[in-house]
Amino acid sequence: FILKPNYFGSFGVGSSNLLKPINAAIQNNVDNCAAAGSRRYPQQEAQKIIDNELMPASTYSERIGWGRDAHGLDSSSPMTASDPRLSMTYAEFPLSSMDQLLDAAMVHLSDENKQASEISLIDLGSGCGRLVMYAGLTRGSSECKWRVHGIEIADLLHSKGQEYIKYGIEKGLFLADHKESGNAISLHLGPAENFPELLRGADILFAYSTAFSAEQFSPDISAPILDPEWSKLLSQCCSTGCIAITTDRALDPAYGWKLLDRLDVENPEVFGTTGYVQILAV
Repeated sequence: FILKPNYFGSFGVGSSNLLKPINAAIQNNVDNCAAAGSRRYPQQEAQKIIDNELMPASTYSERIGWGRDAHGLDSSSPMTASDPRLSMTYAEFPLSSMDQLLDAAMVHLSDENKQASEISLIDLGSGCGRLVMYAGLTRGSSECKWRVHGIEIADLLHSKGQEYIKYGIEKGLFLADHKESGNAISLHLGPAENFPELLRGADILFAYSTAFSAEQFSPDISAPILDPEWSKLLSQCCSTGCIAITTDRALDPAYGWKLLDRLDVENPEVFGTTGYVQILAV
């Protein structure tokens, strides 16, 4: 089974040999966080802002090229389905499908979290920050602010995300001071394990994991299971009750992840996606 590279966001596990050159470059760049405040818009209006103003469809191939360049991948070279580089690839998840999965996750938040004044969302492998910006533009209310974080291991994609935030501030879509707005968005550079405090405070995690390695299939939950490096890392860093959304692969129940819901959503890049909503139960 051969796949052409298809470039998904990457958040990475630092133990991978393939990530060592990237991690070495990050060591002298402490987080390099980009942050802004976010105004709130209706979902359809926010989709137009993302798809027409910030990241128009006409520049989609350019963004795919950044993903390819960020990881030194050659689009003319095929990769096998087990190639570990697939976990570092870049693509763009549909915004409306993201809405459906977040809505499904919200149902399973604890009563305490539902009544909290803040909710923390993390996009693992945030690429250029597209889903982070969209969630910041659409989620929350006057009673509950959302803190939306993106974690990206590729310096080039993170830098492009910073440029998008700066452009959004210049256009009045975001605010330079997040304290003046309802929501806050931030992009962080580095492998996921570099941010234990962020992960510990996450109410909801999202990972576009469709291209990640999944060598096992669980008949108990009827789903491909992400390799242990992902399930173990997140179970160690996240707090009990954290809701995790993964796509086309589920987290391993052996590490305390309990499947709550699954939802089939549109995703033209891979002819449809199954989203898995899970909770860290122990």
